[in-house]
Amino acid sequence: MPTAHAASTFSPFSGAVPGVPSTIEGKISFWTTPGENFRYTVTTDKLESVLTLESRKSKKKWECRVDDTKLKTCGPENVALPRHVVFSYLAETLQNPQVGPHRLLFQHDETQLCLALTLVFGPMFAPTYSLPLTTLELSREDVLEAQVVELQEEVGDLRKELAELRRFVNERLAAPPAETPAKPTKARDEVKTEPSTLNAQAAEFVLNQPTVIPPPPEVYATDAAASASSYYASYQPGQGYMA
Repeated sequence: MPTAHAASTFSPFSGAVPGVPSTIEGKISFWTTPGENFRYTVTTDKLESVLTLESRKSKKKWECRVDDTKLKTCGPENVALPRHVVFSYLAETLQNPQVGPHRLLFQHDETQLCLALTLVFGPMFAPTYSLPLTTLELSREDVLEAQVVELQEEVGDLRKELAELRRFVNERLAAPPAETPAKPTKARDEVKTEPSTLNAQAAEFVLNQPTVIPPPPEVYATDAAASASSYYASYQPGQGYMA
């Protein structure tokens, strides 16, 4: 029977102490169970490996215990992989959301789930292991404890979001105000201050109608003098003044 080692050099249990169980835990969702999220725990030691799933919605729990003998019944007959290799690969895929097609969760029956795990070592070698998970009987205290843990995590997430919001607000308050371009204004000597102009502007503001500004008195005097000069210059002997 062929044997192989995981293509990835990363092992979640690489820092395990001999004789001491190693545990990997986190949160996971499967595209085969939409709307359902789980907490997972993977524990392995010299004797057996344990996979536990807990529904974050219903708080139900499922468990799969596998030793070296049982592992042979979970995979292909012509493949013999060490148990620590299979469960290291399992822990790695649970921690990596981009390898969803390599782990599928199915409802086997009313009391069992089945996790299908495909170990991709290469294009010609990708064995699949089926890990059965059996429902665990939970007491009321177990369910309450799971709910408390869920609430504590939600409170922790809210505190992180609040701290991030406070940091953002403090940064905005500490930042200097943005400079706004000044509106162009007319020079003081360019503003017309004649009384007639001011009166016309005031009338236009009150009546909301444009006002015709009469010419200054000197304009009338100049026009009158010009008219008189023109009138006297039109005198013709024997004919009088020409209108």
